[in-house]
Amino acid sequence: MKRLNSGFTLIELMIVVAIIGILVAVGMPQYQNYVARAQVAEGFSLAGGLKTALAEYHDTNGEFPDGTTDAHTAIGIEPAGNIVGKYVTDVTVSNDGKGTITATFGSGNHEDKFLRLTPTATDGAVFFDCTTDIDESYRPSGCEEGDGGGDGDGDGDGDKVWTDPDESASCSGHDTCKNEVWNGNYAIACQGPGDRVCQNAELTCGAGGCSVTTQGPGHDMYADGTVDARTGTNFDLTCNAVGDRDCKGTEVLCPEGGSCSITIKGTGHDKFRDGEVDARTATSFDLTCNAIGDRTCHNTEIFCPEGAGTTCTCSGCDSSVTMHCPAGGAVCTGGGATIVTP
Repeated sequence: MKRLNSGFTLIELMIVVAIIGILVAVGMPQYQNYVARAQVAEGFSLAGGLKTALAEYHDTNGEFPDGTTDAHTAIGIEPAGNIVGKYVTDVTVSNDGKGTITATFGSGNHEDKFLRLTPTATDGAVFFDCTTDIDESYRPSGCEEGDGGGDGDGDGDGDKVWTDPDESASCSGHDTCKNEVWNGNYAIACQGPGDRVCQNAELTCGAGGCSVTTQGPGHDMYADGTVDARTGTNFDLTCNAVGDRDCKGTEVLCPEGGSCSITIKGTGHDKFRDGEVDARTATSFDLTCNAIGDRTCHNTEIFCPEGAGTTCTCSGCDSSVTMHCPAGGAVCTGGGATIVTP
């Protein structure tokens, strides 16, 4: 019997090589673009980390550092040379009364480039405009070309910095604030012992910071609640009660041009199950699922920031959590979450 040899023909091998070449040609530029954006995001994140300290200094002194011994010491942060990253060589706060924060890039795609945040204090809040000499295709959303004079029009309409809530509400006991409606820069505390303390509550933030915290023993503390923080500077949700369904089904609309964070801890099952977060217009979003119990953030859906140079992270998340990460938008770090790129 004649044995037939099986294998690939030369033409078939050439076709495979050609397909691989096409895939590399298409995919490599997209990967390089992603890497370049991620390097910019590092500088934006390091510079942004100094905004709160600078705003607090202005709130206390009525001005930004001007002729002090050292601006970094004055606002209580590390020396410029210690604020570094993989691609950023230093981040400096000016000592000329302008309060500019400048990140300088070293190695990588943006060597010797800078990214600068320039503050404007108005109406009790501090706004930051972004300028940079980085190529336009890699710039963070809202960051204009320039040498650090603002966002291009000088109106101080850049990203807003974190400000503390100026009103508070404390609820304790069964159904105490169930179906309650708050409007303003509130710090809401839903405390046990008691069930359904703030269930179905609604919070609409003002132009500053706002927060919701649950703690103590009880079930359904802020379950099925809603938060609209779009006009605020920052929002923080901390679900820390000892009980089940703590913040289950809660819906959050994050600040436009601000930061947004959710921390799920404490003890209990289904703490943030079926939660929904819309952070598409935020500068950063962070979810931490660290509770002791089952299905902590099960079936939670996150719509990550769409702007370049933004960040979106999910720590302790399993595959039931879905992160929608738009192309050219936030640098997404999902842990075990399912990342979907439209």
